[in-house]
Amino acid sequence: MEPIIFSVGDKYTNEKGSYEVVGLDGDTMTIRWENGETVRTAMELQKNIIRRRQLDQDKPVAKSVPKAKAKGKARPAAKKSKAVSKVQGS
Repeated sequence: MEPIIFSVGDKYTNEKGSYEVVGLDGDTMTIRWENGETVRTAMELQKNIIRRRQLDQDKPVAKSVPKAKAKGKARPAAKKSKAVSKVQGS
């Protein structure tokens, strides 16, 4: 994976959406999302988000495995019978 180097004017995407880097200051940067919201954030945090998103995109999508079909038709459970015992006199 190539190193991530932020520059003013570059555009990236995180969970909140696409943003533009509008300022750099040491280990922090100011970013502005497309909706106009601006925030100051740690560069390392945004790098980790970008790396994770890249890894997620590279993962193969898991295919669902169909369940095995049962042989024959399903039958309803047997009903419990109410046995009545008769006591016979002698």
